[in-house]
Amino acid sequence: AAVLLVRDMPLLDAMAPRVIHASRDFKPAELTNTAWAFATCDYADGRLLRAISHAARARIGAFSAHDLANTAWAFAHLGVPDRPLCSAVAAAALPRVRSGGEGVGQ
Repeated sequence: AAVLLVRDMPLLDAMAPRVIHASRDFKPAELTNTAWAFATCDYADGRLLRAISHAARARIGAFSAHDLANTAWAFAHLGVPDRPLCSAVAAAALPRVRSGGEGVGQ
């Protein structure tokens, strides 16, 4: 696994506005990978996270179990209490848990 040992804050600052603009067109995996990547860098820009949250909630039905888990982890890792996103993730995950469906217990 690759590990980034240096957090290039100017680079993250430059990327965030572009991600905010493009996030509405991201596929579910692109959204969750982006959230995960910024979270692993401990980058908690409010506008960025709101854009990711909004885009994720709009597509939550298309998220895989892995996408749901990565999104929840990213926001929890950053300590961002996004109740609408948490509710959407829970609502999408609960039927899968009840049915033992895709990604549950793996």
